[in-house]
Amino acid sequence: MEASELRRAVAAAPSTASELGLKADAALVLHDSNRVALRVMPCDMLVRVAGPAHARVAPLEIEIAQRLAELEAPVAAVAPRVGHRVYERDGFWITLWTYYDSVASPGLQPADYAAALNRLHAGLRNLDV
Repeated sequence: MEASELRRAVAAAPSTASELGLKADAALVLHDSNRVALRVMPCDMLVRVAGPAHARVAPLEIEIAQRLAELEAPVAAVAPRVGHRVYERDGFWITLWTYYDSVASPGLQPADYAAALNRLHAGLRNLDV
């Protein structure tokens, strides 16, 4: 995202979480491309923010995640505290997800990681999107 748009996107994430009754004092940018991924604290959620050009993708991401979860594929879950929906704020489309700390599983073996990727791809092949 452009710098001015990124600042607005970062501000929209905790504001949206706060409106939903979550404690959200800060947002840390984890990934910035055509959409931004933020870790919102202290509610500890992953928030994805899309601008107008990518607004249609947000509901599709939620649908795909739900369908993959039904197939028991390893996929990030939509944050259960806020529901499976897209929130609009300040011209952005926002989805809230469970945050998974990457250092929480330091003992993950390469074979286990590869097996999880195989299960994810098998689930994706079974989706008709």
